[in-house]
Amino acid sequence: MKIIQIVYSGLGGNSAVAFSLVEGQIKKKYNNFFIFTGIEKIKRNYLKKCKKLGINYFYIKKKKNLKLIT
Repeated sequence: MKIIQIVYSGLGGNSAVAFSLVEGQIKKKYNNFFIFTGIEKIKRNYLKKCKKLGINYFYIKKKKNLKLIT
């Protein structure tokens, strides 16, 4: 099974939760994929954690002042 999570690329609590969910997986039977997004570049420690935990990732840079309507 594949799990895709959207994570803010800068500092924030959602990245801590996303990484802890991956770390807590028993038997590592899931394929994890993170989509990082934000106006900031991905933090280096996020990239290191992705490599360590075997998480595939993609980065979408958001433009300043661009508001998405949901």
